[in-house]
Amino acid sequence: MSWAEEEEHILNNYSPYTPCQTIFQAVCDELGRYYSNKGFQYAKSRPKITLKDQDLKLQISFWSSGYNTPGEYVNLEIIPSFYSTKLSQKKRAQGQDAKQGYFFGYPTIFNYPLLGREPGTVRVKQIFGDEIERYEEGTTEAVLIHNRNCNVYGITFENFKKILAFIDNQIVPYFNILKDPEKLLSYIEASNRERIYYLNESKFREYTGITFPTMEDHINDALNQKAQIYL
Repeated sequence: MSWAEEEEHILNNYSPYTPCQTIFQAVCDELGRYYSNKGFQYAKSRPKITLKDQDLKLQISFWSSGYNTPGEYVNLEIIPSFYSTKLSQKKRAQGQDAKQGYFFGYPTIFNYPLLGREPGTVRVKQIFGDEIERYEEGTTEAVLIHNRNCNVYGITFENFKKILAFIDNQIVPYFNILKDPEKLLSYIEASNRERIYYLNESKFREYTGITFPTMEDHINDALNQKAQIYL
């Protein structure tokens, strides 16, 4: 049963005077309930869902905002991070913080080339709501950005399902991409300037070297070739 069918559920019964935190927590709890049935673990305090295998961990944190307005606006921000146990162990052996095992996530994951459009075009695709398009002077490519924020005040079940679709389509697939060197190469080769910048500045190279030692040179060559294009 979904919350849409539960008459007494808070998401069916709040008012303009309901605290924003109460609404935010109720949405997070429903996301946690849904993904717990998909193999994720849900942490209610500092809400997040986590998917793990032997080495890779995907953590999706849910944040809100200090600018929430009762009766009008309750922000839900969706922040994905990927963590490698092997990379963490390497960092710990080097005397560094084990949190250095995080190597991929926001903002790289939400940035795409926008094909067939004038350089400088920036299209922002919302989780729900109209797309926004603007023009930025001085940029040399067109970019598609998936907005990780949405207003959950007054949320309908249809819009809740759009949040699920956003997570399922824009975040979860990377759990498999990051474990497959051929898929990673395709991801790199389809990257734009901003994505390549983040891949080169992050611990992404270290992760690929540890995880795919026989493909390390090939992956690094692909990153270097893309970086040279954008110099």
